[in-house]
Amino acid sequence: AGSWFTDTPYGTIITNGVDRPVIVNPWPLGTGAEAAAARTRCIRPLGFATLPSAVEPLRVNPMPAPSGGLFGYAVSFISSTGSEGPASELATINWGLPEDAIGLRHAVGLRLPIGPDGTVARRIYRTRNMSDDFIHQGDATLYSLDLVRNNAEDIFFDAIRPDAVNLPKPDLATGPLPAPRARFSALFGGSLWLDGGIDDGLSLYYSAPGLIEQFGAAAFIQLGAEGGGITGLFGNYTNLLVFRERGIDVVTGTYQTGFQVRTISNSVTCKSPHSIQAVPGLGVVFLASDGVYALTGGLEGGAIADVVNLTVGQDEFIEEMTPDCLPKAVGIFSASMRQYQLYYCAGGSDRPSKGLVLHLDRLALLDSQRLSAWSSRSGFPVGALATRADGTIVFGHHTGAESGNSTSQRGLFVMSGKRAKGSAIESDNMVAQSPPTSTYRSAWWSAGDPQMQKQVTYVTIWVMTTGDASITMRHYKAFSLTPVLERT
Repeated sequence: AGSWFTDTPYGTIITNGVDRPVIVNPWPLGTGAEAAAARTRCIRPLGFATLPSAVEPLRVNPMPAPSGGLFGYAVSFISSTGSEGPASELATINWGLPEDAIGLRHAVGLRLPIGPDGTVARRIYRTRNMSDDFIHQGDATLYSLDLVRNNAEDIFFDAIRPDAVNLPKPDLATGPLPAPRARFSALFGGSLWLDGGIDDGLSLYYSAPGLIEQFGAAAFIQLGAEGGGITGLFGNYTNLLVFRERGIDVVTGTYQTGFQVRTISNSVTCKSPHSIQAVPGLGVVFLASDGVYALTGGLEGGAIADVVNLTVGQDEFIEEMTPDCLPKAVGIFSASMRQYQLYYCAGGSDRPSKGLVLHLDRLALLDSQRLSAWSSRSGFPVGALATRADGTIVFGHHTGAESGNSTSQRGLFVMSGKRAKGSAIESDNMVAQSPPTSTYRSAWWSAGDPQMQKQVTYVTIWVMTTGDASITMRHYKAFSLTPVLERT
C-alpha cells in the first residue's frame, strides 16, 4: 500500500511496513544548501531503539568503610516530542575519602552517554548511599538527581548530598519501540497508534497520551484472528477505525479508563487504505472490494452505525477494477470543491488509470432531478493525492522518470479545473491541450407495457456550455449500446 503518513504536532510519522518508522519535520528548510545540511536533523527514527549505555565514572578513589560510599547511577534520554525513554542499566560506583578529609565533600565525575538523533535532554537518576555502613544499606531505589538540558555535554559532576535527593524515579511505562515494522499509524485519544506490521498483523500498540514515543510494555491490544490482519487505521473524532482483511473494528475508550474493541462489520473490507477519507455529511468514505462505502452514524453511546454502498448503479466502473492492485487506489476529499475523488487501477493496469468523483452538492438533487452524484475520470496519471490548505487538490505522477523518457511529465500537479487535456511545452512555453469531451448518459427509460406501443415525439435537453460548442445526441433502444440515431 506504499508509505503511510500521519501528521502530529511534532512532525509527520511515516511508516511503510519494511523500514523503521521515521518522524519528519522539514520546515523551515531555507535555501537548497541549507536544506541539504539540515536533512539529517529533519528525518530521524521514531521512538527508542535500545537502552542507553551505562554511566561511567571518570575516576574513583576506592576506600573501605566507614569513610566510603556506594551509589548507583542510571540515565534516560528525552526526545524532542517530550517522551522519556527507558533508563540504562544501574552502574554502581564505590568511592571514599581519606580519614583526614574533614569538612570536605566528595564529587564524582561521570561520563554520560550521548543520545541518538532527536534527543534534547538526559535525565540522571541516583540511589542513596547503599553501602554496608549506611542507613540505606542495599537500597537500590533510584531518585531523580538532575536534568542535563542538551545532548552534547558528556561530563557531569555529582556533588549532591544523599539527604538532598528525595524525588523517586517515576514508574514510567516506556521502552523500545514495540512495532519497528509498522505499516499504519493514527492519532486517537492523544496517543499514537501503530499496527504490528505484517509479522504481527493482529496487534495494536499505543503510546502514552501526548507522548508519541513513549510506549509501555502492556500498552497494546490483541485483536481476534477471525477478522484477519490490519489493512488500515483511521482516527475519527472519539474512536479509532481498524480496517481488517475481513471486516471493520472500532476502538473506543481512553488511556486512563482503558480501551475497548468491537466489530461493526463482518461483510465489508477495505484493502485500499489510502482511499479512506472523512467526508462531511456522509461519514468515513473508503473503497472496498465491491464498491465505495460510507460508514455513517455514531459509534458510541448506543448510536446506530451503518455501512452504506455509495456506488449502487456504478457496476461498470467497479467491475473493471484490478483486484490485486486495490492497495494502490488513492482518494481525497476537497472541502472547497465539495468532492471526494478516487483513482484506481482498472482493466489490468498496475497503477491508477481511472477515477470516480462523488459530487456532494448533487446528493441533495437526486430525488428531484435524478442526477447521478458520480462522474468518472480517465487519463489522470494519479499516483498520490493531497490537498493544500485552501482545498486545492495536488497529485503526484504515477510514472514520471520511470518511463525512461527525459521529457516525460513527473513530479507534482494541480487539479486546477481548467478544461484541458494537460499541457505541453512548445517553444519554451507551456501550452494547454485541447479540452476534454464531456459525456452524459441518462438512465434507461421504460415506456411501460409493450402492448401500448408508446411513440416518443421529441426529447428536450438543456445544456450549459461556454461558447459555440457542438452537441451530439445519440439514443439507444432495448438495452442495446448501438445507437439507433445520432444527431449533432
